[in-house]
Amino acid sequence: DADQVQPASLDLRLSDQAWRVRASFLPGKRTVEDRIGDVSMHTIDLSGGVVLERGSGLPVTLAAQDIWLHGSKLAGSGAATIGRAGVVGSSFMLDFPVEQFVGRVAAPSAGFRQWLIEALRASLTCWSQHASVPDWEWLSMVYRRAANNQFGWRWEQSLLREDERAASDEWRAELIPDHQGGARMVPHGIKINAACYLTERQYGDDWVRVLTQGRNLARVALSVIPGLPETQFANESDSVAVELATYLDSAAASLWAQRITETAYFNPEAI
Repeated sequence: DADQVQPASLDLRLSDQAWRVRASFLPGKRTVEDRIGDVSMHTIDLSGGVVLERGSGLPVTLAAQDIWLHGSKLAGSGAATIGRAGVVGSSFMLDFPVEQFVGRVAAPSAGFRQWLIEALRASLTCWSQHASVPDWEWLSMVYRRAANNQFGWRWEQSLLREDERAASDEWRAELIPDHQGGARMVPHGIKINAACYLTERQYGDDWVRVLTQGRNLARVALSVIPGLPETQFANESDSVAVELATYLDSAAASLWAQRITETAYFNPEAI
């Protein structure tokens, strides 16, 4: 994708699907997508982890620059340019106490807080859940060694000079979006990741809670329908109204379908 190319790098990540193939590499100038049908033996679900076998390659689906483990995001990386300098960074989630984090989030209800815990557990993981947490010096050494082997970079430990600090401050506005205007980034809710948002909105004494995933309404809860099954809805108001008509009269179904679509939040870049 054009938006994955940066001046000095190509950022990739693994998804949760792979194909076992009868080859260790795919020769020729055709794309992997074109060739996979010729050499693929079967698909493999990576979300729960797998043991790889010698002699079989696993060409996986690629997207963006995050590191995923067992179907959950573990780390991310990024790069930017400041004048003639390149800024490269990588962040690992070493430890993430979900309940402690959620306990400090301003939540409109206990139900919202519980959904947030479940959504975070489903989309994020941390190093401490799988192995002992390494110390910072070791992790930094491994990162630098990998960059040296890949790009031939030489590293020198130093503090920023005054002119470098001034250049960093000058470019800060471009690298870090300004969210000091008072408006919430996600109205009535919180961002779980780039594709997932949790929102809840009050309508008098009643409320709507929505979890979106991509362009879909993954979970919906309404105070007026306590037993509403938490199944995936289409995101169009008319389609939601048809689903709600099983529990409400036509006018009420249309009203609450509109409120669901008002409450739901989707990534603007995906619309």
